[in-house]
Amino acid sequence: MSHLACIEQLVDLNATRSLRARPEVMVERLFYVYIEFFCVHTFREEKHMLMYSQYRKVAVHHSLVEDLGPQTFGFQDTSVLEHLCAKVRAHGGKTYLVDDQAVMENRLLHDISSRTPNRR
Repeated sequence: MSHLACIEQLVDLNATRSLRARPEVMVERLFYVYIEFFCVHTFREEKHMLMYSQYRKVAVHHSLVEDLGPQTFGFQDTSVLEHLCAKVRAHGGKTYLVDDQAVMENRLLHDISSRTPNRR
């Protein structure tokens, strides 16, 4: 089993601003993590399956996701899991993350459409 996974979490686009200055604007973002271990946590008499993961720094180049190394550790509920990933070593020592086919296709289509000038 691969321990590299893609997770989806809500993040606040205005996180660097005070709530008094700007309202919360929550959007879904994909993150890549190495899952270290799973555990069960009881909160208010309800059990939750959690995973302890190491977030990865990434850069997207022409719809390819380059792994730039470790970032931080944290616990997440397993409900944020999207899919497992793989890593591939490329020429020059770079490491790329291989995503789910649909995610890679969508990223590539978005990259192509953002580069194509609008013609009317």
